[in-house]
Amino acid sequence: MNNEADKRDGVLELHLEGRLDAAQAGRVEAELEEAIRNGAQQVRVDLSKVIFVSSAGIRVLLKTYQLLKKLGGTFGVTQPSEQVRTVLALSGLLDMLVAVKTAPESSVPVMGPDPDRRTFGPASGTIYREAPGASLSCRLIGDPTALDRAFFSAADMTTLQLTRQSFAIGLGALGTGFDDCRTRFGEFLAAGGAVACLPTGGERTPDYVISKSSLVPEVRVLYAILCEGGFSCQYCFETGEQDGPAPLSTLIRAGFEILEAPVFGWVLMAESDGLIGAALKRSPASGRLDHSIFEHPGIREWLMHTSDGEFRRSHVLAAGVATAAKDHRLADFLRPAGAEELPLSHQHAAIFQFRALPRGKVDCPTAVNALFEEGRLTGLLHLLPELRLPAGVGESLFNRGTLWLSPISSVARHGVRA
Repeated sequence: MNNEADKRDGVLELHLEGRLDAAQAGRVEAELEEAIRNGAQQVRVDLSKVIFVSSAGIRVLLKTYQLLKKLGGTFGVTQPSEQVRTVLALSGLLDMLVAVKTAPESSVPVMGPDPDRRTFGPASGTIYREAPGASLSCRLIGDPTALDRAFFSAADMTTLQLTRQSFAIGLGALGTGFDDCRTRFGEFLAAGGAVACLPTGGERTPDYVISKSSLVPEVRVLYAILCEGGFSCQYCFETGEQDGPAPLSTLIRAGFEILEAPVFGWVLMAESDGLIGAALKRSPASGRLDHSIFEHPGIREWLMHTSDGEFRRSHVLAAGVATAAKDHRLADFLRPAGAEELPLSHQHAAIFQFRALPRGKVDCPTAVNALFEEGRLTGLLHLLPELRLPAGVGESLFNRGTLWLSPISSVARHGVRA
């Protein structure tokens, strides 16, 4: 099968020739998925020179139609050959899949007469100010300094219920109580009514719970940052091939400029171009040590570290908080976001097999629910910059995504040892 593609007026059209059967369907599907992954939202397939289509070919067409519809885009077949038209008609899919040559005017996303377009480094996109007066209340739970000597006990554990209007990061586990979780405490992330945890010990398979009906996810935590409230805005961004991906610290600095606030919380859903971070291998609740877990060479037994930018082309859900002030009440929980001393931040990321990102303005809980329902969770990291490398080099990188933001209006602390 011969394939050619061209793009006009924002519409990508793939021209196929020959047979769209099981032998060729995989190749066509891969081309369509790559196009969508690279940002194509209006896609057409010219089948005027296709002499045969099998059920395997129809499956690819239908799957692409459903995917783009879910993402707010459009897909259709143009100029189907007589054989293709007959098969689609007999399958009951003719009216659904056959499209006009160009995208209908109503299918092109409309962002309003004066969208707030902003560029931050290599990231360029639109700011949607949904609820300008919204803010987050923040609770700091537990004592993160106890991690140094793995000094956590049952008295340090707190149970959090995570609603769709909250997000949280820290050390925790999914389980029934301290005894059940004692050897499993590791990094966790909660956002939009879902909680993901990376167990320590023998099991290294990330697990999760999502809200359903009256079920509200619970996580047992040793320490955590919990933010509750609404997002005031979202920033939908992309990066160009010439500019390269956006470092995490660039997106965090963008948050300060967008909100004009000294401290804020955020959730990010994006395509990764490499993640740098760490995760615990062992639970810090198995007994106090007489030395720091961060000392060499023992640190290798405690921490898994990615320094070369792993998980490229993955779908990432991340959450965190950031402050521009060294002496902020959050400071004990935070580290430099990049190579410079400020800003400070703390963020975790849940990693999924790649799936196309939703485009334009999107509701955070809705997007998170769809990701957990339809994606496959493969990992979880505490994102940290590699400070031995130049600024922007030793950082987690992102190609495109949506950043939900809100200023933090209050901070309360609970569970600190006397």
